[in-house]
Amino acid sequence: MALTSCWRCLRLPRLLNAPANRVVLHPLPLRPRSAPFTTASALLANPPKKQNSGQGHQKAIMAKQKTTTNKYHHKKKKMDVSAKQLFEIGERKRIRKNIVLSNTSAPVVPLPEMMLDICGRGETEGTVFQIPDSVLDSLKALGAFKTGQHWPYFQRPSTLVRKGSVEIGKLISWINEEGIAEGEERYARRILDGTRGSGRSIVLAQAMNWAIQSNWVVIAIPDAQELVIGHTEYEFDPAWSLWVQKEYTAALLGRILKANSTVLGRLEPVEDHKMGKTETSPSTLAKLVNIGVQDPQISNDVFMALLKELSTPGRPPVLFALDNLGQISLPSAYRDTAFELIHAHDLALPNTFLSYLSGASRFPRGLTLAATSSVCSKTKDLTHALRGVEHGPWDKVDERIAKSVEGAGLVELEKLSKEEVKAIMEWYNAGGVLRQPVTIESVTEQYAISSGNPKELFRNCLRLKY
Repeated sequence: MALTSCWRCLRLPRLLNAPANRVVLHPLPLRPRSAPFTTASALLANPPKKQNSGQGHQKAIMAKQKTTTNKYHHKKKKMDVSAKQLFEIGERKRIRKNIVLSNTSAPVVPLPEMMLDICGRGETEGTVFQIPDSVLDSLKALGAFKTGQHWPYFQRPSTLVRKGSVEIGKLISWINEEGIAEGEERYARRILDGTRGSGRSIVLAQAMNWAIQSNWVVIAIPDAQELVIGHTEYEFDPAWSLWVQKEYTAALLGRILKANSTVLGRLEPVEDHKMGKTETSPSTLAKLVNIGVQDPQISNDVFMALLKELSTPGRPPVLFALDNLGQISLPSAYRDTAFELIHAHDLALPNTFLSYLSGASRFPRGLTLAATSSVCSKTKDLTHALRGVEHGPWDKVDERIAKSVEGAGLVELEKLSKEEVKAIMEWYNAGGVLRQPVTIESVTEQYAISSGNPKELFRNCLRLKY
C-alpha cells in the first residue's frame, strides 16, 4: 500500500488536532550534519598535543615573548677585536699611575727656583718656588710625585715653602756643613705629621729635591701600602729571619740606581759581599745595585749590602724616606705557614726602615724621614706613640709600634696662615686656575672655607674657575 507522505515527512512531528487526511509539518530548522563515522584505527591517528604546565609553561611563554620583542633593541653588537687595541700586561696600571708634570696650555708663571741656597732659610717661608728641571727625572724615579696633586694644572711644578719645609731644610744644611771633625756623626730622624691634605708628601718631595742637589744618596719608598696589602711575592729568608719581597726589592733597587746613578758610579765598595751562595766584588756601587736589579733572587742581599756600604764612614750623606708610615704599623695581609697574619715589622723592607727610624741602625751622616698618612685606617698605637698619650687600662697595645718610632722628632704641619693663602691664591691666579681677582675679601673667604687646608684651598679655587 502506498503512503500518502514521503519518508522524509515521516521523520518530522505532526501537529496536534490536524485532520487525518492532511499532513501538517512543524517549521523546525534542520539539524546540522554530524562528523562522518570512521572505522580507522586509533593507533594510526596523530597523538594529542601535550599541554604545557608549570615551569615548562613559563619557559614557553618567555620564549614567545623574546620572539615578539623588538629584535633591533636587544641585539648585541659584536666586538671587533682586530679594531680595538688590547692592553699589554701592566700597561693599564702604568697609565693610571702616570704623573703629568707639565701643562703646555697653562700660562708661564715666572717664579724663583728651589735651589740649595734657600734651604733652611726662614725668610723664604710663605713663598712659592719652582722645582728645578735638573732634578725632575730623579724625583719622578723615586716616586716623589703623587697622582691627585696639582701638578697637571701648571706649566712647571712648583711648591710653597712652609714652616715644616724650613725645619727640614735646616737639618739638611746642618748635615751639609763643612769642616766636620773626623768621626763626628750627624744623623737625624724626623716624622712629618698633620691632617688630611696638609701637604706631608709635598714636604717629603722638597727634602728629596734638596738632598739630590746636595749629591746625597736618596732611598725612597713612595707608598708603604704596597708592602703590606698582599699583592707582592714573598717568602721567608732564614739568613735574615724575615719575610723578604724579592720582586719589590728589585724594583726599588732599579729606582735607586736611576735616581743616584752619578753618585753611586763614583763610589767603590770597601769589602766583598756574599750574594746568595757566591761572593761578588763589583768595581762601583752602581754595578753592585745593578746585580740586584738583574737577579731578584738576591735583591734583598744586595739592598742590605748597599746600606752597609753607605753606613761606612767617609760616604756621602743618605736620605732614607718613606711615605704612609701608618701602613707598616698594622698587621699585613700576608700569612705565614700557620695561616697567621704576618706583622708588618716582620717584613724585610719595613723592618729595615724602622731600624733606621728608631736609631737601632744609623748612617754617619744622613736623615731618615717618614710621613704619616690619612689613607689607611686609624692606627691608635702609632698616634699615641707620636703624641705621647698613655693607653687605657683595657686597651690592647702593640708594644712594637712605640719602640719603632722612639726618639724620632715630630714635625707638625699646621694649617696655612692668611699670608700663605694669599701667596697660593696669587700663584693660582697667575697660573690660570683661579680667575677671580685676589682681594682681602676673597682671601678671607677662602681661608675660612678651607680652614687653612692646602688641599681644600686648591679644590675651592679650581671650582671657581668655571
